[in-house]
Amino acid sequence: MAAKAVQDALTRAKEIGSVWEVSEEYRVVQESVVPGVYEHFKSSAEHLKQYVVFGVSFDVATEAFSVVYTALYGNNFGALLTRALLDEKEGFLVPVNRPDYAGPRFVLVREAGVEELATLLKHI
Repeated sequence: MAAKAVQDALTRAKEIGSVWEVSEEYRVVQESVVPGVYEHFKSSAEHLKQYVVFGVSFDVATEAFSVVYTALYGNNFGALLTRALLDEKEGFLVPVNRPDYAGPRFVLVREAGVEELATLLKHI
């Protein structure tokens, strides 16, 4: 549902000429991903796959939106990472449709405030 709203907003913005010229459409994109702790659909009790999401970024060269986050486990622990917002196969908002699972790729565990996010960024 969120992916469709974002895609619709981006389509409207492109018709006008720039996502930056259309504050309502840009707001929809920015609000599509709430800053906080998210869990990946492959997470399990034995191997928890959680991430802190800081927000959505805009690449001026490609005009693509990405989610900015850090992993709370594994080799990427603490690294500042990005993931495409709407990539057809791996997009943050694009649902997973597999024989063993159908649903969101990431699920919000809890929201994080600005102060908590700032503290986390200091340790990256």
